[in-house]
Amino acid sequence: MPVALVAGVAAVAPRLRRPLLESAEIPAALWAAVAVTVTAVAGTRGELVALALALVGVIALASAVRPRRRWLAGVGAALMLVALWTVLGAWRVTAPEAYTVAPATAALVVGWEWSRKAVPPPSSWAAYGGGLALLLLPTVWMVFDGSGALWRVPAVLAAGLAVAVWGSRARLQAALVLGATALLATSLRAFGPPLWDLTVLLPNWMPFAVVGAALLVVGARYEASLARVRRWGALVSGMR
Repeated sequence: MPVALVAGVAAVAPRLRRPLLESAEIPAALWAAVAVTVTAVAGTRGELVALALALVGVIALASAVRPRRRWLAGVGAALMLVALWTVLGAWRVTAPEAYTVAPATAALVVGWEWSRKAVPPPSSWAAYGGGLALLLLPTVWMVFDGSGALWRVPAVLAAGLAVAVWGSRARLQAALVLGATALLATSLRAFGPPLWDLTVLLPNWMPFAVVGAALLVVGARYEASLARVRRWGALVSGMR
């Protein structure tokens, strides 16, 4: 009933004028808060709490299209996110990606819109850094923790490669650095121990021979390698 009352106020609000508009919106907002709070503390099933949060979130998002109510978009998005987390908790979902992919995607969309419209455009770290970190780092952490499912390694390798390629093509430093870091860290964790076990089976002189040959190659091409490293450093530092 309170949520229906809030929806009714939101429907007629565009036809109201001040101060009647505020006198209707403030009680409706209080009713919405009371309804969600009572639903949560009354021992109701998590799915119903999530439904109440989602309904109020949809009402807030619908109201955000009105002038001077743009800030309700953030409120609605936050309520929808809490609704998602609530229903995932009720279903006993423990995979962190289920909780982080949605807000990470939303942050990337907001960053893309901000980067597209702002003059001058923000740095890639400000626009995309938070969303990419939230998207990649939880899965990388689970891979390092050793408790990850089999799908996590190929998933984070594919995501890291895609993000790194996107950063390289679009000249976005945050995407290139975070994608390459996730790719390298996951590769070392996933393939490092098997490679180490393989080196133990080789003759004792083999690792030293490989390291010596690598040092000879690097030494012979020192100037070219140094120039290449400097070019890469200048390229990355020149990205936004």
